[in-house]
Amino acid sequence: MIGMNNNNGKNYINNLGVFTAFLALGFVSAVFYSPVLSSSAGAPPNFVDVGARVANVINLSLDTTELELHTTVNSFVQDAVQVTVTTNSQYGYSLALEDADNDASLVHYYAEIDAKMESSFSGARTSSNMPDNSWGFSTNGVDFYKVPVFNSPVLVNRSLYYDSNPRTTYVDFGAKVGMTASGYYSGEVIFTAYANGTDMPIMVGPDEELSLQDFDHNDCVALADGTYTELTDTRDGKTYGIKKVGDVCWMTEDLVLDTQEILYDDNDFSMNYVTSPADFANVTSPNNKALLMGNTGYYTWYTATMGGEIHAQVYRAMHSICPEGWDMPWDYSTIEESINALGSYEAFKTALNFDGTGFIDSNGQLINSKDGYYTQYWTRSAGSYNPTTVEAIAIGEQDSTSRRESINYGLKVRCLSDVEHIW
Repeated sequence: MIGMNNNNGKNYINNLGVFTAFLALGFVSAVFYSPVLSSSAGAPPNFVDVGARVANVINLSLDTTELELHTTVNSFVQDAVQVTVTTNSQYGYSLALEDADNDASLVHYYAEIDAKMESSFSGARTSSNMPDNSWGFSTNGVDFYKVPVFNSPVLVNRSLYYDSNPRTTYVDFGAKVGMTASGYYSGEVIFTAYANGTDMPIMVGPDEELSLQDFDHNDCVALADGTYTELTDTRDGKTYGIKKVGDVCWMTEDLVLDTQEILYDDNDFSMNYVTSPADFANVTSPNNKALLMGNTGYYTWYTATMGGEIHAQVYRAMHSICPEGWDMPWDYSTIEESINALGSYEAFKTALNFDGTGFIDSNGQLINSKDGYYTQYWTRSAGSYNPTTVEAIAIGEQDSTSRRESINYGLKVRCLSDVEHIW
């Protein structure tokens, strides 16, 4: 509970937090498992697989349930809460903060008084420029941000590694009191600790926007398998569905860039521009031509790899046209891993919405998957330093396969995060 009271010209913030039991019982999605013993079919009679699974356990505690901030009118005051997290998760933990209500305001004790302490400013504020009658939180004691509303938690700390020791995060709360109705103002905030890999939302820090470019390897690792959200490509404002499958976070839609010029110096993207289907015929490499047809995007391999620069030892493209932090599949093995994670090809195709419209051959002709052809997607696997064909992934109604296709074909691009590179 956060409260503000005026007593002889003094204000204080009071009763901050959520009961530890509530946090531990309400937000830990762990279940204790008994050891599992199993034998492998087809194994020798004297061979038995033995396995034990230990569930994630996490605990959260606050150093106090009351935080008093004494201040005079027209001044700023702050104080810190210590939030301690202990977990056995091999992937560490994420600590989140949100308000318990939908407007993140401290309201007056007397309902007939409609004065509030708001938390609705934008960007970072300090003690010198916090708006009057506002409150916020800080993770460094200097830069204060608005408290997010309920069900929109903000990330205040994260660890990605196993550590059996308790870890403490200091979170400051600050308020700027202007001339307002005297009395007691109160509200409630929630601290939630998640064992990374359990059922948790996608979160960013208070100074970040939820975009594809802000989402990185660590964000993917921290998510539970099967999590779905939507993120925006800051280059053209398009929004894509994102789903975690096994250890990989996939776009659930094909990449389609609006007509524009994207230079190599702009967040590691090379130029791409719209051409006609005929321009796919008899093109010479390297080229930077892209074709967008309706709501679907087709690219030559040189466009998809931003000019086709190839690693001299492993023969993989060095870059891709995907958003920063995302990539095309490394090779067909990426598809196989995701199919195995979902249990079947049909589940894979459905979960990631692979229902594409085919590809464009070197004559500029659209070969439609509806006519029994596969829809083909580029990978980064060149196979040689100066390729004329590269590895593509063919997605069909019943199965998928790896193929070698001309670099001058128009294939689609599906981006994923958390691809492990070998250089």
